[in-house]
Amino acid sequence: MRRRQLLESAAVAFSKKGYQSTTMDEVASLAGVTKPIIYQHFASKRALYNEIVTAAGNRLLVEIAAAAAKADNPRQRVELAFAAFFNLLANETNAFKLLLMSDMQEDRGLALALRAVENTTADLTYNFIEADIEGEHRMFLATAVVGMCMAVARQWLELLSQPDSPPPPTSDEASQMARRLADLAWAGLRAIHRE
Repeated sequence: MRRRQLLESAAVAFSKKGYQSTTMDEVASLAGVTKPIIYQHFASKRALYNEIVTAAGNRLLVEIAAAAAKADNPRQRVELAFAAFFNLLANETNAFKLLLMSDMQEDRGLALALRAVENTTADLTYNFIEADIEGEHRMFLATAVVGMCMAVARQWLELLSQPDSPPPPTSDEASQMARRLADLAWAGLRAIHRE
């Protein structure tokens, strides 16, 4: 219970000021604990940060796979996968801000973790694409679909980071965005021909 509280408090602190500017004292204050308590659970600030990002990435992959498994057809699979993505973003805005907009992008370990999330999501998306094309080109298209989703998510998070930002998206808004993006992606994918 306390570990989860520390992770949530740290996600809030890091999302407000970034990794570099956030101190462990600030995280402790926000969590209502002393700094030694944090170090009982995490070896360093970097370890704390990495756990938040890794957990967010893992939740994303699990939710997308579970949502896609409920679909009756490929078009619905795309929409449900997008809906899972945007609903997680709406419900865990701070963690996803760290995952997608981190000031640690130059950190090789974090960059590799984010790349792994993108690659695994592209692997899942690959199976949604039923165009009769070469496997390599199908993977390129899957990567493009994932990139489109990530770009929209980053734009949404950037908007939420503004001083006069709107509240985080509701579940209905996340579902609406998923439908619209799925329409765009599906229209494009249906236009793909072998020749």
